[in-house]
Amino acid sequence: MLRGKADSAMMGAADTATFGFGDEAAAGLGTLFDKLPGGKGASYGQNLAEIRGNQADAQQDNPKSYLAGQIGGGVAQGIAAGPAILANAPTVAGRVLGGMATGGGMGALYGAGSGTDAQSRVVEALKNGGIGAAFGGAFPVVAKGASAGYSKIMDALAGNKAAKSVGTSPEVLRMLNSVMEADGTLGPKGQANIAAAGPDAMLADAGPNAKAILDTAIQRGGPGGTAARDAIANRTAGASDAITNALDTTLGAPEGITAARTAIRQGTSGARKSAYDAAYEAPIDYARPEGMAIEQIVKTRVPQSAISAANELMRTEGNASKQILAKVADDGSVTFEKLPDVRQLDYITRGLNEVADQADGAGKLGGTTAKGRAYTDLARELRDNIRTLVPEYGTALETAADPIRRSKAVELGSKLLSPSMTRDQVSEAVSGMTGPEKDALAQGVRSRLDDLMANVTRTVQDGDTPAREAIKAIKDMSSRANREKLTEAIGQTKADALFAEIDRAAKSFDLRAAVAENTKTFARQATDRQVSQMTEPGFVGQLLQGKPLKATQRVAQALTGQTPEAIAARQSGVYSQLADVLTRPAGQAQPILNAMQGLGTRDQATSLMADRISRALAGPHLAYPSTALLSEQMRK
Repeated sequence: MLRGKADSAMMGAADTATFGFGDEAAAGLGTLFDKLPGGKGASYGQNLAEIRGNQADAQQDNPKSYLAGQIGGGVAQGIAAGPAILANAPTVAGRVLGGMATGGGMGALYGAGSGTDAQSRVVEALKNGGIGAAFGGAFPVVAKGASAGYSKIMDALAGNKAAKSVGTSPEVLRMLNSVMEADGTLGPKGQANIAAAGPDAMLADAGPNAKAILDTAIQRGGPGGTAARDAIANRTAGASDAITNALDTTLGAPEGITAARTAIRQGTSGARKSAYDAAYEAPIDYARPEGMAIEQIVKTRVPQSAISAANELMRTEGNASKQILAKVADDGSVTFEKLPDVRQLDYITRGLNEVADQADGAGKLGGTTAKGRAYTDLARELRDNIRTLVPEYGTALETAADPIRRSKAVELGSKLLSPSMTRDQVSEAVSGMTGPEKDALAQGVRSRLDDLMANVTRTVQDGDTPAREAIKAIKDMSSRANREKLTEAIGQTKADALFAEIDRAAKSFDLRAAVAENTKTFARQATDRQVSQMTEPGFVGQLLQGKPLKATQRVAQALTGQTPEAIAARQSGVYSQLADVLTRPAGQAQPILNAMQGLGTRDQATSLMADRISRALAGPHLAYPSTALLSEQMRK
């Protein structure tokens, strides 16, 4: 009877899935059942002949279905046995050896199972084993070629598309992708580093590996390297200006320490003179309690040294006619021929402060002596009484106090960045300062910093003095102590804005330092190589030197375009592109990063698919059914 296609397919699958031993196994099992009570009692030979006849009928009735079954059974058996030996070895040679061993073994089993007697089984086993070994060893090679071809095509398509979008070559994108991925700067970390460098940022700001590649590309020379160096120089020039502008905006344009203090003094001289003239003309009522207190102080507590200092100050300022006339008794008491007026009392307070200033820093641990503190307190007490008794004098003091305090603030600012001034000293000095005083303090800092920058000298290797001045400012503003002191002086908001601009500009100088010409070794080596290539003998020269093999090599190089000169030119082109890409403006850095990341993702997908192709075309799942089918054809 005519067999169905499904039945034929199942018989074909059973044939290869059992390595050709399916008929014998089925006959043996049928014979066991036939010997049971009620069985038909057929012998093993009868059952085997019947099964083989059925197989022949199934193959004849539905040859395609039977063939499909054979292929399916062979593939299934190959997949099951694939990992057993070396079919998945990491190298092609290993996979070839594994394929030969697996294919040969499975082919030999199928050949033995396909034979009808001992002799035919041996013959078929040897024949099919050889076929299986040949197929098993060939498929990994075919798979490797197909995988490599797919990778090459897909890499070229993806690489050319990505490179074209950003105006460079696939080789450059893949190289940068590799080196930046190695230090973790291809993703968010690199993007954050570029953003921190501000609008002048370049792709080279992404991380250390990008800077190292740029340094190598620039050292190789060529038009790309020259353009990159110029771009970095222009960037640092802009950064130098940015630092100066930030300092001027935050602290004010530098005026100079002495000039700033002179301007404060001269700018308020008219107001101070008017206020003091009015105070000096006011009378003192010594009958009032405050007047009596003043009289008691000057008669019993003011030392002769302070009176002498007051007289000296008045003579110096042209007020000799107002000399304080006092006599000192043996017991130290003072007798005035005439009680002092406001002018004379003011100069006595100045005399007391003059004597106190001489004691400043003369005490233990560098402090003021007890006598100095006593004179200062006495001057303050005397002034307070005069201020109460003569309101005009209080007005004069207030008029003079502001410029004095601002002048002292300028002086304090000039010392603020000095290591000798501690943070707590700055905090104490700044406490209670008015807005104008803090502005004067900032001017002192700015003028002192300008002096330090102006003293920077050029070097033989680096004649870019503005850049070196900017670097000096960056260094002076980089310590935690100086930043905390300046923040205390000008406030958190202004300080944060200033430091952010300085830190941003510092990125430009970091890049500049990374590609600095600190050695000429690379240039010497490159020159030596180029001269050697230029002077190396050609084909005729090699022959004349008795070097026929090298002469033949030179001919082959010339014909294929693989001469050392051509290779060096291509290498220089790659380095020029690297230098160009790494120093492009910030606006182009992100698209390049996106192109690299996209290309990397597509390359990974290509690699995964190529591996799948390699695995799909290699191994016993193809070698074994191919062996079985070829064996069947050969038997026919």
